[in-house]
Amino acid sequence: MRSRIVENRRSERIRAFDDSAEEYEKWYCEEPGATICECEIKAVKPFVPQGLGVEVGVGTGVFASKLKTQVGVDAALASIKIAKKRGVEVVQGTAEALPFKDLCFDYVTSILVIEFLEDPESSFREAWRILKYGGSIITCFIPRNSDWGILYSKKKAEGHRVYRHANFYDSVQVKKMLQNAGFIVGRCLATLSQRPDSVTCAEEPCDEVGNHGFVYIRGKKTKYARAR
Repeated sequence: MRSRIVENRRSERIRAFDDSAEEYEKWYCEEPGATICECEIKAVKPFVPQGLGVEVGVGTGVFASKLKTQVGVDAALASIKIAKKRGVEVVQGTAEALPFKDLCFDYVTSILVIEFLEDPESSFREAWRILKYGGSIITCFIPRNSDWGILYSKKKAEGHRVYRHANFYDSVQVKKMLQNAGFIVGRCLATLSQRPDSVTCAEEPCDEVGNHGFVYIRGKKTKYARAR
């Protein structure tokens, strides 16, 4: 019974993203979405490792194309079609059951995805599985207690067609999930100190999470750590 409920929730989320693919694409191409995206890329790009990478929850390929991540995986077909037009090699699949062999990627990115997963920790375990030893995961999220997290939580409560499926976490929770999945947690950066209704310029990331709306955490897979 529970597995059926989980599958129904997943199907509803996928439909929501399929229906919103064009709107999502347009938002990142116009203001303030374009400036918000620039802030987010500034936080991530300098720390993307060399080698073969995959973005889990690649969406329309906005981040993968800018970060030069070669491979993407997503469940929403409408988003996949747009990402492929951007030159990203995308396969259909879910974060909790990645369609890849063990030990095949140098890095994994997961950008604004864990908010929409039934079990984020299981997605981190899958990322750990497909990474080579010495590989890294970069996960980015909206902290639940930030102005941005509060805004989107309100949208969830109002029944927004996408955000009603979201759950938000703080940095401590995300670090714990990464550690439980077997990662050694490293660098943490944040951006979007500006309020959601007043983003006017691209800002540089900082080491203090504070009230920032976008947080980056990097985890590393080593031979000396295992999932708990």
